[in-house]
Amino acid sequence: MDFSIEISVTDNLKGAPKWSLAGDLNGKVTLEQLGEYNQQTTIEIAAEVLKEEQAKGFDKKPRVRTDNKFDKNPVNVKPFGKIEFFSRQDVSKVLIGTYEAIMKRSVVGATGYFLTHNVVTFNGNLIAKSAAQLEAWITINSAKINESSVFRFVNVAPYASRLESKGYTRNRRGGGRKTKSRKTGNLISMPNGVYWLASRAARRSFKAQASFIKFEFLPGTSFFPGVIPLDTFRRNYIRTNKPYVYPTIVINFSKQGTTGF
Repeated sequence: MDFSIEISVTDNLKGAPKWSLAGDLNGKVTLEQLGEYNQQTTIEIAAEVLKEEQAKGFDKKPRVRTDNKFDKNPVNVKPFGKIEFFSRQDVSKVLIGTYEAIMKRSVVGATGYFLTHNVVTFNGNLIAKSAAQLEAWITINSAKINESSVFRFVNVAPYASRLESKGYTRNRRGGGRKTKSRKTGNLISMPNGVYWLASRAARRSFKAQASFIKFEFLPGTSFFPGVIPLDTFRRNYIRTNKPYVYPTIVINFSKQGTTGF
């Protein structure tokens, strides 16, 4: 069976080159030239579209993502790559939005114990145990927030890490996530509960800030005594003296992706 493939490039721009693969038997030279042209065109179109959107009110200092990498200079876009611009996000919206994402997924249970033990720290100090307290703190202390600030959302219930590892949420009784260990090749449990899912939701909602939002388990020993004055909080297991771990979402802010400071 015989068949033929015809490749053509159509470009209506003034002065556009006339592409042809017929004279280039191995395709190397022509493909390289096409890649270079596509790269330059991507840069020019991105700049033009950004200018047009900014004239309509888009952020004058957006955060750029080039080839899926934040803050990479658009002029270094790969041939056939992509350039994206994201409006910077307000500090308060990121913080409140993240807390809401956690509360929306938090296990309620018979007592609401887990739900009422989502707290927030700022540079290691407890600042809120509810959305209302967080909003009030931001209103009063916004001047303290800068690029070295560290916000951490954590559930301090003693069984929080177990629920996280087993994938428990408000609407799901278990749903573990496993992956192979690079060292042993054995399957190991991965977080897939309230905080893991909330961190992913926050990253999707606040894309300009996404690279500064991450999930992590944090040992109870990392919290200084008195920082979280809740009678349920434990730093170590009594029998083994090994540290408790707690599911957390940590947020750092940057001027590239944030407004409000």
